[in-house]
Amino acid sequence: MTEAALTAAGIEHKFLIYPGVNPAFHIDTGNNFRRKAAENAWATTLVWLHGHL
Repeated sequence: MTEAALTAAGIEHKFLIYPGVNPAFHIDTGNNFRRKAAENAWATTLVWLHGHL
């Protein structure tokens, strides 16, 4: 639903989905931290921002 709305509005976007990873995977002080997913998500976000800002 969100993706369809963004596409319909002509807003460039990208969703990253990490199967089996809890939404709190980027919080490095908790039990849900997943280093590989967190590092990939951050690196991908930075690349996207540098290309769009």
